[in-house]
Amino acid sequence: MTIELTAAVIIAIASLAFNVFQAMRKNNKDDKDEAKAGSERSTAVIVKLESISDDLKEIKVENRTTTERVNAQGERLAVAENSIKSLHKRMDKVEGVQKE
Repeated sequence: MTIELTAAVIIAIASLAFNVFQAMRKNNKDDKDEAKAGSERSTAVIVKLESISDDLKEIKVENRTTTERVNAQGERLAVAENSIKSLHKRMDKVEGVQKE
C-alpha cells in the first residue's frame, strides 16, 4: 500500500504542479493580449489626437486670415468715412455759395 499511496501522492503533486503551470501560462498570455490591445487603443487615440491637432492648426491659420481681412476692411471703412465727411463739407460749402 505504501507504493500505491506514494504513487498517488506523486501523481497528485505532478497534477497540481501542471495545473499551476498552466494557470500561470494562461495569465501570462492574457497579460500579453491585454497589453497588445491597450497598445492598439493607445495608438488609435494618438492618431486621432494628431488629426485633431492638424485640424486645429488649420483653423488657427484660417482665423488669422479672417482677422487680417476684417482689420483691412475696418481700415478701408475709416478711410471711406473720412472721404465722405470731407465730401459733405465741400458740398455744404458749395450749397452755401449757391444760396448767396
